[in-house]
Amino acid sequence: MEHPISVQSIEQNDARLLFFFRLDRRAKSRLIAAMILIGCCTLLGVAAWLQPSSEGMGTHQQLGLAPCGFYAGFGIPCATCGMTTSFAYAANGQLWLAFQTQPMGAVLCLLTAITVMISIWTLYSGMLLTPMLRQIWRPRTFLFLAVGLLLSWVYKIAVVLMHT
Repeated sequence: MEHPISVQSIEQNDARLLFFFRLDRRAKSRLIAAMILIGCCTLLGVAAWLQPSSEGMGTHQQLGLAPCGFYAGFGIPCATCGMTTSFAYAANGQLWLAFQTQPMGAVLCLLTAITVMISIWTLYSGMLLTPMLRQIWRPRTFLFLAVGLLLSWVYKIAVVLMHT
């Protein structure tokens, strides 16, 4: 019995994989920037397409996703409740409403937009991403994001409790 994967198909896949590793550093940087650009633009495009929920959360349900189980179970929003709504407001240029809805969501949307600009610049200039990423992604960056998420969660809980 012949195995469905032939040696030739493995060699072809290896050749495709090696293509990336044979590129020079600037070409790799441009390729990675293109992938990041596509991902970020898709995210911002979907956010701009969504109609933000006036309740401050639940916009993700327009994508066919279920309501927040944490909120349904405990009566308080989860740490990410309102993020999609905040992204939708920010992507539509309503930054103040985005910050009021979920501050960390607004910050992440702005960071996504900045990432789009950096990706475009990298595609144009061939700038190497590694030195910049080493400067940005340090332990303090993760600490800042974690504290921001925690503070935004506390804020979101307070807003929801005040309105119920």
